[in-house]
Amino acid sequence: MTEQTIVRRRLVVFLPGFEAMPSVAHAKRFRREASRTAPVYGLVLPENVPIAQDGDVAVAEIACAGSAGATFTELHVDSLDGIAAFYAGRGGVERLVSGYGALVDFAFSGAAFRFARTSWRYLIFYLYPLLLPLLAIVLALTALQVTGSLGAGVLTGAVAASILAWTALNRLHLMLVMDDWAFARDLAHRRQPAFDAAIERLAERTRRRASDGSFDEIVIAAHSLGAITAVALAARLLRQAKAPMPPIGVLTVGSSLLKVALHPRAAWLRDDVRTIAESNSAWLDVQALTDPIHFYKSHPVRSLGLAEVGSANTMRVRFRDQLHSDRYRQMKFDLFAVHRQFVNGVDRASAYAFHAILLGPTSFAAVAARPGLQQKKETDR
Repeated sequence: MTEQTIVRRRLVVFLPGFEAMPSVAHAKRFRREASRTAPVYGLVLPENVPIAQDGDVAVAEIACAGSAGATFTELHVDSLDGIAAFYAGRGGVERLVSGYGALVDFAFSGAAFRFARTSWRYLIFYLYPLLLPLLAIVLALTALQVTGSLGAGVLTGAVAASILAWTALNRLHLMLVMDDWAFARDLAHRRQPAFDAAIERLAERTRRRASDGSFDEIVIAAHSLGAITAVALAARLLRQAKAPMPPIGVLTVGSSLLKVALHPRAAWLRDDVRTIAESNSAWLDVQALTDPIHFYKSHPVRSLGLAEVGSANTMRVRFRDQLHSDRYRQMKFDLFAVHRQFVNGVDRASAYAFHAILLGPTSFAAVAARPGLQQKKETDR
């Protein structure tokens, strides 16, 4: 590594996906998974990394030692869990009605068609809640036909439908998915004031923390639906910069940015994407074939029909190559576990590891431009 690619002090703002989970819990998960990843890349982390609660944000200061010297990362985690908790706190009927209403909105607006055109795998995630009631009806009618008795058919169909409902609620996280779609619709229509307030709060906090000039770079990292928060935050910082700031980079992994940005009413979000692209800020979007809950083979700028400007880059990762075979086998049939692997620790070195990128010595601009980590240099082997 050259001196120009080495970072000594980095500010990271990590924005997890849509989940009613406190920021401190996400920070603890980050710490645990970073400890698993670090030795794989020849990095050494402190045995104990304290995590402090500062308002809605969890803060950790992490000193990472490696062959290129020490890199200090100040990690700020904001899960916006209050917003997720609001949606989760509604009654079950309201959650289902609003979720299915959102799916209809995305269908009639043409956004669902754009999903299929952009990344057909994401259409699976969109369609599965719609297919569940149809499947329940098919099971009931099949039971009626097989038994030949109305009473037995109704009873058998009810049991089958109950098993399906239990599976959807407990294994497929149907209610969380419904809340996720309801939130996405509100974002597209710009009618979620708590989100706008959170962006302003995060922007002010980030500007204030970076104002002392001690950081070499700022990386706004996000997973899943958190990518929308990351893009909105980065655009706000770039537009409202009142004093010189360190270079701003954006790392989106398993991104659901296009879930909202492809909606016709989400012009505000497409404007934010354009702002980042035109600023030439480093942007890396990481994708994986095995995860259908993001837009595989998409591009965060080109897929929106925006002019080819800026330095947004994409890379694809194979989770199979990062994990021990037994761990991969346990994970690969759980769609949500696969989706979380973007921000989980790894067992083997590859060009992508969430924690090695955010804690290691290589500048984010260099990682995004390659794209990915240089394994031999990062692992000192």
